[in-house]
Amino acid sequence: EKAEHLHLSRLTKAQQLEIIKSELSDGGAELLERARRIPRLRDVIGIPFYLRAIASLGSVDALPQYKGEIIEKFIAQHISRYERNQILQTELDGSHDTYLEFLALKMALLGTPTLTDDDTRAAFSDAIPDLQARYRDTNASLGRIVEILVAHHMLIQQDVGSEVNYSFQHQQFQEWYASLYVERLIIKAVSNTGDSIASLYEKVVNYAAWKEPILFAVERLSRRSPEGAQAVGKLVLKTLGIDPM
Repeated sequence: EKAEHLHLSRLTKAQQLEIIKSELSDGGAELLERARRIPRLRDVIGIPFYLRAIASLGSVDALPQYKGEIIEKFIAQHISRYERNQILQTELDGSHDTYLEFLALKMALLGTPTLTDDDTRAAFSDAIPDLQARYRDTNASLGRIVEILVAHHMLIQQDVGSEVNYSFQHQQFQEWYASLYVERLIIKAVSNTGDSIASLYEKVVNYAAWKEPILFAVERLSRRSPEGAQAVGKLVLKTLGIDPM
């Protein structure tokens, strides 16, 4: 039996206006026009997830300039509430992004948007040596890390019968956090670290599933500094020899 494929159309301009007005009673139309004047935002405002994020951000802050910055600022806004931020800083020593990076990495390597409780704890355990190498406090138990990230960050707990699974609130959050790993690999690879070059090719560049994390990482690096842009240029040169077949 032939598989059925669904194609989701982007929002029309009228639908964009309707959604943003529902999110912002005042100033929604003006904010939408501002977003349409920014080329990299114009490409994504037809997607409900990004449109709602832009509505949330644009009402209190300058508009992001590109796709990855939307997610970065949205996450920062989400964890900026005093009580939430205090718990992340005091109990996780501000290392929440690293735990979520390793979680996203495990999801990407396993090719799944959800992880079992055991795999989630294993991902957080994998992050501990990295954090200890940077002299970060890792005293929180694995169970407490899970509890905090569900209650105060982007992690969702899903009870399926007797099993407990975990996922990000949206797949783009998973891909954005996975891009932090890609960014670190790129920096090491362009410094000619042999193991990092091998990991970049074998785990990332050769697989279509890593497309979004690669794009997030490249976009962020190229805009951060001249050194970042240079690293991206070196990456492009190093990957030109990869056989597309």
